[in-house]
Amino acid sequence: MPRRETSLRRRDLLKLSAAGLVSGVTVPWFESLAGTAIGQPRKKSCILLWMDGGPSQQHTFDPKPKGEFAPKPTAVPGIHIVEHLPQLAALMDDLVLVRSMTTEINGHYDAKYFLHTGYKR
Repeated sequence: MPRRETSLRRRDLLKLSAAGLVSGVTVPWFESLAGTAIGQPRKKSCILLWMDGGPSQQHTFDPKPKGEFAPKPTAVPGIHIVEHLPQLAALMDDLVLVRSMTTEINGHYDAKYFLHTGYKR
């Protein structure tokens, strides 16, 4: 029967030591984050503008430089929307504009259900 080696190798000792050091340093940091999160009041509402059947993003919130409508700067530096929404451009610092959404679901109906509920059909 082959003999199993039970001694601790130097590499294993270094891995365990590093893991212990990292956990000892990060635990107080996570506790401080939790403490600040507890002291903040929870948001009470969120307004979702779901423009089902509305104009495309190129005609509203994602204008192209050589597009049909001219981009207009907003109250937030670096964010432009079309020229036909000047009042909304003035309020943009109170809004959240999501331009990075992706999904693995190809059908619009199933994707919309997933985005509204968080559950896949």
